Amino acid sequence: MNIKRQEAFDIAIEAIRKLPVSEKNQAAVEYLEAARNERYIKYSGKTPDEWVADFIVQYETIQPSSADDYDLRRRQGSPSWVTIARYAGLSTWYELVSFTGVSRECLNRKFRLKAEPREWTVRSTSHFLEEYIKLKEHIDEVFRVNCGE
Repeated sequence: MNIKRQEAFDIAIEAIRKLPVSEKNQAAVEYLEAARNERYIKYSGKTPDEWVADFIVQYETIQPSSADDYDLRRRQGSPSWVTIARYAGLSTWYELVSFTGVSRECLNRKFRLKAEPREWTVRSTSHFLEEYIKLKEHIDEVFRVNCGE
């Protein structure tokens, strides 16, 4: 079960309110309410989940080539991709793009390659490498003959 930061504050505040009324408990509630609201003041118009959904809509509209491009072209008043990633419990642009399932086609080539790994085969025609392989095979054969394997 994942619990969001906002929910954790709400649970703590509610628990303290059930305790006997005291100056100390009231101060704790006020402190927790201030701390809870501090992060969400700027983006209080929507819940974190609604901002994630909004990110998807804006991303598909903007078709950014990178995280920086998204932040430059996002709608004024919208959180940065970092804030939205934090709302989703993520920490990187790659995780956010993967989590939301948005298309990667618009992203720069470097990111697309990272997101879609490929298998590479390297072949060498080096004369020294070929000689080394022959020598190693010969040594292995001599070892097998002398050691009776």
